[in-house]
Amino acid sequence: MKHITIIVPDGQSNVSTIACIVGAYEIFTRANGYRSQNLAGKQPGKKKLFTIQLAGVSKKAEFDNGLFTVKPQAHISAITKTDLIIIPSLVKDYQKAMKG
Repeated sequence: MKHITIIVPDGQSNVSTIACIVGAYEIFTRANGYRSQNLAGKQPGKKKLFTIQLAGVSKKAEFDNGLFTVKPQAHISAITKTDLIIIPSLVKDYQKAMKG
């Protein structure tokens, strides 16, 4: 089974960041569902393909002035091994991003 970490950024993000996080999570979750549905009864005991984990540096990240909130499942420092890291899109205002 492959471990996938989706980063939940704290700041320097916008609504497209949410779309990236949700889209990636949904794709890999559906892949797990497809596998379990198509292997049901044929190969009992087969595990899902992916473990998907949202990781960030805070307990929750707010987007678009608090309109959306994402709660990471783990602190980024708690991830000791992962097979794939997905970093969503960030703010396109590079000057703002450089200032932090």
